[in-house]
Order: sequence, then C-alpha cells, then structure tokens
Amino acid sequence: APEDQVLLRRLLTEPTDYMDHPEFAERDIEQRLFGGDSKLNGFDSTRFTELGDEVTDAVDTGERLPALTTAQEQHLFKRYNYARRQVAAILAAAAGKKLTTVNARRLMAWGHRMLASRSLIVRLNMPLFLAMAKRTRLSSIDFNELVSEGNMALLRSVEKFDCGRGFKFSTYSCRAIL
Repeated sequence: APEDQVLLRRLLTEPTDYMDHPEFAERDIEQRLFGGDSKLNGFDSTRFTELGDEVTDAVDTGERLPALTTAQEQHLFKRYNYARRQVAAILAAAAGKKLTTVNARRLMAWGHRMLASRSLIVRLNMPLFLAMAKRTRLSSIDFNELVSEGNMALLRSVEKFDCGRGFKFSTYSCRAIL
C-alpha cells in the first residue's frame, strides 16, 4: 500500500530513538503493553492484530475522557517507546544487509503501532496546548500560527518525554510548548 511505502521509507531513513525502560527486558512485556503477543494479521500483512484497551477504545468511539491517571499515561508512553525500541532493534539487526520480506513486514507493523501510539498521546493532550494557546495573547502572531507551533512542540515533547522519571506529561509538555 502507498502508506506502507511511505512509512517504510521513513523508518529506513530517519533515526529511531526511544526512551528505554527497565520493564522492556521482562518476558511478558508485550502481553502487558499490547494485550497479547505481536502476531501479524496475515501472511502478507503489515499490521499486528490489535486488542483494544480502555483508553484507546474510548478515544476511538469519541468518548470524552477525563485527564489520564499517571498509570494510564505511563502505559501509553511505554507502548510508544517499546514500539520505537522494536523498530530500532529490527533496523540494527538488518544493518548493512538487505531487509528480508518478513523483517520488512514486522518493521512496518511496529512502525504502524508506534505511530498509532503517538497519535493517541497527541490527541489526548491536544486540549492542553489549545488552552495554553488561547491564554497566550501575542498580538503580533496569528492564532493559527500559534496553534501550528504548539502542535510541533507537542510532537517534540512526546518524542523526548521519559515516563520513567515519574512526572506527568503535562508538566513536561507545558514547558516545552511555552
């Protein structure tokens, strides 16, 4: 699919960093983070069979969620960083060699999982930065430009946030957005 080609090109050309966590070395980490082992949907699939969780299901149905608990937030960031870790591991294993079809499919499946996790985190934190943009009164800057810059700052802060330090994401991202 065209979106898979774009994703694969991006994964192969852009560096993938992740925030490591001690839990990533545990045997059942995929079970705890994703609700099961990572199995591709079919023989030629580039996506894993996904089992929903309460936060993802609520967002997908359009339900309005209260602020996430620290545990829910950490779970989302662990999912995101574990997916990034898997992408980095597949790329490291294939360094200097041709990527096999099976590894390319797994790479894209982890890439899709990584993007879905990041998208969920951003969607859940969008009201935070919109509220900050509304409170900021800079007459020389158009509101749409402010929103665009806020989006970019939010994306950067998702990439750099380390949930292992015990802080809420909003504490970290507010400073980055400002």
